[in-house]
Amino acid sequence: MGIDFSGELNASQLEAATALDGPYLVIAGAGSGKTRTLIYRVGALIEAGVPPGSILLLTFTRKAAEQMITRAADITPASRDIIGGTFHSFCCWILRRYSGKLGIRADFTILDAADSAALMSFIRTSSGMSRDDPHFPKTKVILDVLSKVINRDEVTADVLVREYPQYAGYEPGMRSLIEQYRRYKLDNNLMDYDDLLIWAEKLLAEGDAVRQTMRKRFTHIMVDEYQDTNPIQARIAGHLAGINGNIMVVGDDCQSIYGFRGADWRNIMEFPKANDRSRIIKLERNYRSTQPILDLSNRLIDAMEEKFEKKLYTEEKGGEKPMLFEFDDAFAEASHVADSISRMIADGRAPEDIAVLYRTNWASNHLEQALNERGMKYVKYGGVKFLEKAHIKDVIAHLSAARNIRDGWSWTRALRVLPGIGPAKAGAIIADIRKSGLSGMLASTRGKSDSHLMQLREIMEKVRDSEHDAADALKLVFAHYGPYMETAYPEDFVDRSMDLETLSEMGAGKEVGEFLDSLSLDPPNREGDDGAGSIVLSTIHQAKGLEWDAVFIIHLNDGQLPHSRSMEDPQDMAEELRLFYVAATRAKSRLTLTRPNARFIPARGQAIELAPSRFLDHISDLIDGTEEPKKPADIDAASMFIPANRL
Repeated sequence: MGIDFSGELNASQLEAATALDGPYLVIAGAGSGKTRTLIYRVGALIEAGVPPGSILLLTFTRKAAEQMITRAADITPASRDIIGGTFHSFCCWILRRYSGKLGIRADFTILDAADSAALMSFIRTSSGMSRDDPHFPKTKVILDVLSKVINRDEVTADVLVREYPQYAGYEPGMRSLIEQYRRYKLDNNLMDYDDLLIWAEKLLAEGDAVRQTMRKRFTHIMVDEYQDTNPIQARIAGHLAGINGNIMVVGDDCQSIYGFRGADWRNIMEFPKANDRSRIIKLERNYRSTQPILDLSNRLIDAMEEKFEKKLYTEEKGGEKPMLFEFDDAFAEASHVADSISRMIADGRAPEDIAVLYRTNWASNHLEQALNERGMKYVKYGGVKFLEKAHIKDVIAHLSAARNIRDGWSWTRALRVLPGIGPAKAGAIIADIRKSGLSGMLASTRGKSDSHLMQLREIMEKVRDSEHDAADALKLVFAHYGPYMETAYPEDFVDRSMDLETLSEMGAGKEVGEFLDSLSLDPPNREGDDGAGSIVLSTIHQAKGLEWDAVFIIHLNDGQLPHSRSMEDPQDMAEELRLFYVAATRAKSRLTLTRPNARFIPARGQAIELAPSRFLDHISDLIDGTEEPKKPADIDAASMFIPANRL
């Protein structure tokens, strides 16, 4: 018995799911059942005789790919055999197989974001440029410029002039550091996230045999969240599909909010031009929000100057209008939001069905205080990630060094935990390892570090030669690393030991290389509390793809949303408006907007007026508002005094 497509999908979803050959652009409005459409398309392809292994699904998180494949398997069991993953994991997969054609060893180590920052910081410090000039750009700035140069196909000078004009005179020095960073990675057989894309695209662009092999292997390509692709990712998809190939890209131009990461909104806008036989299918029926919330969302779409026309609607009737509340200051705003949430919970709404969204992380400070004062449990998306903890990075470095003998970065970290080994001695040992392998570890050192080096060499040999899974390899490293960790972190040694147990659980059943790749390409990104029984606090960027029954959007002022850094650039302002749209469409049944009218500046001893977000002008007739904002002269100066316990 075949799949009942017409019984399970609406008309637009059915059109997209059964569109099998040729290029297609699916414009999927927020909450329109995009994932459902994609999984049924997988079923349609398999029913039409396309081998599952010939279907490639590219997404932006491994979790999204796994969920789609699992749901598709419920419809068509053969769907378990389709190939799905992120752009970065696919690029890693192809490079592990064909990187030799580029002169790159296949056992390269992948640097995560924290490692990339640490490496660039090391190179910056070693160069002496920051010592000679205290105003030399910080590591974060250098990496940000490098990322934009790579992901936006720009040149360093243009990025500096546009975004960091105060550093324009440092272009030669920055270019020198970027070249040293590139050379260090090549010499140590390392790749950062951008390198995976760069080298894979180069392989597909210049390697005719590899490109043709991939096109024969993958006859049907699907790309999710296409509005979030950067130019390199768009080119990779194009290489795989070929001219007028079988590719379907799915996304919502109105949800393109990652320009700061290099995502290029033009990719989705120009797809029809780049694929002249392409057809556009729109998914506009919404299955998430009430019509009043959709009316507000549609008005935001209307305000966007360049977009694919669409009108979100639901067949469900009713729903309350979104509300706008305005307050004297951020303390009053936070107090009101906390009290409102408390009432919602008392009325039976689950805490995890409530979210508070904001443009930047600092905007939650007052609210966190208000929730803490009331003893209300919340989870905040962000903070120190599991893999960024020092002890976790130390242990992973041991596995990476054992796997990639040329990885001087990981060797440095593994060696520095040993007593008596500083930077110079570590460098000498690494040089000997590169020359003679693990047997050379003791060639250039004598003294108290010898016994520890011998133990480390034995551990590394066992890890390198072992056929055990990653969990077994980790046990070997733990036995060596545990005494150091107990000495270095006596105050929370037990908690850190539990972290290592968690890491071991993650490695169970995985080969060491597979385990390291999975950690780099799809790291655990939320720490501790899974959110059950907790109110959610999140930036809008981190909330994309999620939904809650009730949503508060706070700090809706000019300078906050839209952000002050974006207000001089039309393209940046367009993305800020899309951010507001993304935030509003996270709400199912209740949407509350709030803003403070003033902010107290302690250094000045006075309050300054905050202008309402200009985006509110677009929706003023679609929201129930409170009283008119107070003018600065009407604000009682005494009421703006910040008590000591609020500083």
